[in-house]
Amino acid sequence: MKFKNIIIITILIIIIMTATGLYYKSSYLNYNTEEFPLENFVTGVMNEELLDAQLKKYDNELDSSNYIMAVTCQEKSFFRYSCTTQKVKIEHVFKGSNIKKGDIIEIAKSDSEIFNSDEMKINGRNCINMGFVNEMKPGYTYLVFLDKKINTHDENTIIYITDDFIMSPIFCYYDIENNPCATISDFNLSAWYGDIKDNEFFITSENAIKKMEDYKENLLNKYDYVFPD
Repeated sequence: MKFKNIIIITILIIIIMTATGLYYKSSYLNYNTEEFPLENFVTGVMNEELLDAQLKKYDNELDSSNYIMAVTCQEKSFFRYSCTTQKVKIEHVFKGSNIKKGDIIEIAKSDSEIFNSDEMKINGRNCINMGFVNEMKPGYTYLVFLDKKINTHDENTIIYITDDFIMSPIFCYYDIENNPCATISDFNLSAWYGDIKDNEFFITSENAIKKMEDYKENLLNKYDYVFPD
């Protein structure tokens, strides 16, 4: 009798798991098939108070990052189950082991970026954690500070993650104009990506933007990279 009950319970669990899987599969949206997938999302923006705290953390911890590199972006963001990654080519290694110039890797800003649940929606839109920094532009070269390598099922995919800072330490070697990001919610600091998509950094005020751009200039001077002819 006990064995029969175990079989019945096991069958019920399988049915429930199968039904749950089919439900989530039917509701899954493959953003990689869309022309401008990020414009589906609301993302966070940073005010001056948060920026001051982050710049102080940068001062204390950026140089201790496990990997510091100049990389050239190869492709736009690729949407995975819970995060996005971008493929880059390593141009120069300032710090880091078992990596070298010419290697192709992928970079994730966080291991948990995309939030599709109804309770996480803002103004009816899904949310994405972009670390207050825009996606990298294909063909542009960036200074990146990375934390760790994460394992994937695909042996040809090597993903490095920046997970120690709320503002992703990714800085373009080129000048990109930044405009103040207006918030769309009275309850949190957020904006529709389509309104701020031309910025490098997602920051709310002119004064804070000036602080960020000055910090970036000093950082790029410190980690100077000579572009090949």
